[in-house]
Amino acid sequence: MNIRQFRPIFFETDLFNYLSAITLVVCLSNFASHSAQAGIVDLTLFGETTGATNENAFGLSSGDQVGLKATFDYSVLSGSGLEAISFAQGTGNNLSLFMGDLTFTSNNSIGFGLGFPMISFFDGVFTGIDYFAFSGLGGSPALLFSHDYNWLGLNFDNTTASLQGATGHWDPTSQKIATADIPEPGPLVLAGIGLIGAWVASKRRKTLNT
Repeated sequence: MNIRQFRPIFFETDLFNYLSAITLVVCLSNFASHSAQAGIVDLTLFGETTGATNENAFGLSSGDQVGLKATFDYSVLSGSGLEAISFAQGTGNNLSLFMGDLTFTSNNSIGFGLGFPMISFFDGVFTGIDYFAFSGLGGSPALLFSHDYNWLGLNFDNTTASLQGATGHWDPTSQKIATADIPEPGPLVLAGIGLIGAWVASKRRKTLNT
C-alpha cells in the first residue's frame, strides 16, 4: 500500500478521529487560557533624576530619565479609590526599574513579608511605589529605595571612601497601560485546524460515497 492509498484510509479510522478530538480539546484549552489572560497589561512610567553625585553606581546625572515597567492583571483593579498591586514572589506579577546603568526587578526586592514591592493607584492612576532593594550590578553594591513619587539610590564608593547617590521622582502623567504581549499557541492551532479540516473532508467523502 502506497502513501496515496494509506492517506484516505487513515482519515477514516477511529485513531484519526481520536487524535482530532484530542487536538481540538487542546486547542480550545489554549484559547480559553489565552482569553483568561486578557486582563494582563504592561504599565510603563517614567521619572526624572533631580540630583546626583559624580561617582554614583547608577551612572545618573541630574535631569536623566529613569523608567518603570510592570506587568500584572489589571482586571483586579476596580479603577475607583485607593488600590494597590503587589509584586511579591508568588503573585505572578513582574516589575522592573531602569535606573541608568542598573536594572532592579521584583526578584531583587526585599519584601519583609509585607507584600512589597507594591504599586498604588487612585482611580486607576499611579500614586506611588514602595520598593527597597540591593543590587551588586555595575560594581559596588547599590541600594534603591522608592516611596510614593520619590526615589533614592545610594552606593559606597570604595575608591573615594565616600557615599554616592542619586535622587529623583516618578511622573504619574507619563503613565501608559497597554495589553501585554501574550505568546499565541500558533503552531498547535494550525495543526489542530489541519486535523479538523482533514476530518471534515473525510466525513464529506464518506457522505458522498453513501
